[in-house]
Amino acid sequence: MFAGLVEWWALRRQIKHLVRSSMRLRAEQPHLSGRPLYRAVLIEVSKVEPSEADEILRCAEQSLDDWTNPDARALGLREVLHFIVLTQHVRERRAGTAVDLDLLLRRLVPDDL
Repeated sequence: MFAGLVEWWALRRQIKHLVRSSMRLRAEQPHLSGRPLYRAVLIEVSKVEPSEADEILRCAEQSLDDWTNPDARALGLREVLHFIVLTQHVRERRAGTAVDLDLLLRRLVPDDL
């Protein structure tokens, strides 16, 4: 149980950091929204090259297509963050998560981002 709580706090902290970065970038560059905003967040927060950010977004879109009806929803910030956080978590810990990541994202990511 303690490990689950530690994991929850770590994921919460990571998501809040990504959301703050998204909000700041959007305030600094109001013309950014959707995919260009997600790309800018990836470049800044993950310190990746633009081509790598494009590939990450392509993988996130493919992942979304794999586990949902592609017509059901477009790629949004929640889906991008879900992909980034889960991918990073699995890569670092080589395991899944016991945390309900969807619920955590719904609580922490504003609808308008």
